[in-house]
Amino acid sequence: MDFNKYDLYVFDVDGTLYYQNKLRLIMGKRLLMYYLLHPLKFKDLIIIKNFRSLRENAKDTNGLFDITAKKCNVSVSRVNEVIKKWIYENPIDALIASKDDTLLAIIDKLKANGKTVAIWSDYEADDKLKALQLSIDYVYTAEQERVGELKPSPKGLNLIMSDLNVPKDKTIMIGDRMVKDGEAAKKAGCDYLILSKSKKKREEQLKTLL
Repeated sequence: MDFNKYDLYVFDVDGTLYYQNKLRLIMGKRLLMYYLLHPLKFKDLIIIKNFRSLRENAKDTNGLFDITAKKCNVSVSRVNEVIKKWIYENPIDALIASKDDTLLAIIDKLKANGKTVAIWSDYEADDKLKALQLSIDYVYTAEQERVGELKPSPKGLNLIMSDLNVPKDKTIMIGDRMVKDGEAAKKAGCDYLILSKSKKKREEQLKTLL
């Protein structure tokens, strides 16, 4: 692959800009410590598990909080409270310890070389990008009304190419999951690069791009 031949580089966030396994280890410890000290709130873990499972298999973000509330027999407001705390807010500072410095350096290099870089994520990304000290002009997420669909739907990627007026043969998707990022890129007709979850293997991949 000639990684430098593209005009548009679209990056996933979760598990791509940082090492997912390391983040999960940090968050696992935090969850364990918190709920050992707050055993009466242990049901929150079931809420998190169900929400993540539903979102993983959903086509869009509509109704996920309501469905989770029904499955767990709790209020929608309780689901909102738990998910906001453990999915959207608490992991932000843990990103710093989990970030992929080599990949972030590659992104900076692409921008310095005049390449267009965009973000396409299934989750809100602004706070994560801020924590990673990464400035990106074009950020698209499934939670934005214009996108509204989760990967492997190619809608977000198609919107990016259309908005930025870049053809599919000049666009590459970089992510960490073939079933999500890779399949979405295939459906959009773009090239893609799937990064390994293993730090050692990923570093070997990234050496070829420097």
